[in-house]
Formats: sequence, structure tokens, C-alpha cells
Amino acid sequence: MLSSITPQNKRVLAFTVAYMVIFSVLAALRQNVEFLYYMVLMVGLIIFVIAYHRDLQMSTAVLIALSFVGLLHLMGGHLYLDGTRLYDVYLIGNIIRYDNFVHAVGIFVITLVLYSAVVPHVDRSVRGSSWVLSVVLVLMAMGVGALIEIVEFGAVLFLDAGDAVGGYRNNSTDLLFNLAGSFVGLVGIQWHRRRIRAGSAAADELESEAIPPRSEPEDRILVTGRGMEDRPGPQKDSGAVGPAVSPVLPEAPPREVG
Repeated sequence: MLSSITPQNKRVLAFTVAYMVIFSVLAALRQNVEFLYYMVLMVGLIIFVIAYHRDLQMSTAVLIALSFVGLLHLMGGHLYLDGTRLYDVYLIGNIIRYDNFVHAVGIFVITLVLYSAVVPHVDRSVRGSSWVLSVVLVLMAMGVGALIEIVEFGAVLFLDAGDAVGGYRNNSTDLLFNLAGSFVGLVGIQWHRRRIRAGSAAADELESEAIPPRSEPEDRILVTGRGMEDRPGPQKDSGAVGPAVSPVLPEAPPREVG
């Protein structure tokens, strides 16, 4: 399984394993059972990514982003600022906490992962519609966000982590920031799609962006002063992808046979 990983991705994996070992030791020393629980889940996630990152078409950039989100999560639970756990620190006034920021960034990255994994396998009608694809990606990303909340609820039920996880208001706020992160992810995806469309290899790199080929007009039979010839009729350049067809001008005005 590891033999299929590129050197760049191996470095990402090594970095991820290194910080997980460090924070696992901290969690054990502080008897932070909640984050040991999260560590086990993260190990399972890492194994899944190693096994299926090629099938899900995850680029090195996306893998780096996933590793960064994992680091943000572990920092939030283990680091303290002026005696306050980082997850509980307000970054902007009394509105946005570090926890909200991590949720937004996490679902932003998940939206990119879903795009890479899903687009090659959905119907062309879905891929070709920005609105339909956006709705599908948002709903899927919010589903992943809901699964994360279920994981946190598991910590509340079995590890008595209610004070650390928060109540109903925290749960709803997390979902709102998940939605915001997904929307930002859609902005990045649409920018990427427009860039691909503008590239010279648009049809090859992203089939969903390719304009359906227009049907070629039937050859018109023109009779010139020198005899009857099969020649393609004039074709206007509409900018569609395909070989250029130069118009054929008859040498003499066409006349009907018979």
C-alpha cells in the first residue's frame, strides 16, 4: 500500500504522523481521553486516505490541506492561550472562535476532496451544470459535517466530554460555519473550472466543461461550370472546439440539375 505513494505524498504522511505522535504523547500525559478517541479516528482516516487517495484523485495539494486541518484540530485541543484552551479562544470579537475557524477550513477542504472524487463519476448533465454540481457538493459536504458532529456527540455520550464539546448552540454554530466553508470551497472550484475552460486543453482535462460537438452540415452538391463536385458548405466559426473548416466558394454560380 505504501509503495504506491509518491515521494511528495510520503513527506506529507511523515509530517502528519510526526505531529500525531507528539500530540498523542501530550494527550496521554494529560489523560485527555477525548483526544485519544479522536486520535484513533484520525488513524483510521489516514489509513483510508493511503488506500484510496488515487481512486479519489487527491492531489498533493489536497493531501497537504487535509494534513493541515488535522494539525489545526489537534492544536485546538492541546494548546492554551492565557489559560484558555485554543478551541475556546475568540479570534474576532465575541463572534468567531478558533473552533468555528477550524470547522470552516475543514469543510472547505472536504468540499475540494469531494469535487475531486465525485466529478469523474457523475452524469455529464450534472458535471455540465455549475448550479446542480454546486448543490450536490454542498449537500455532501454538509453530510460530512453532520458526521463530524455525530463523532463529537459520541465523545459526549461515552467520554463525558460535554463541557469540552459544547451544547446545542455550539452544534448549530458549527453547522453554520461548515456551510460557510463549503461556499468558499465552491468559489475556488468555480474559479478552477473557469481556468480549465480557458486553457487550450479544456476538452481533455475536464470533460464536463467540454461543449457538446456540433453536428457537421451535410455536404451540398454544387454544380459549377466545370462539372458537379461534392463540397462542404460554408461554416461560421462559433468558437466551439473542433477542426476549423474553411468555407468553399464556388468558381461559378451554382445551377440546379434537371
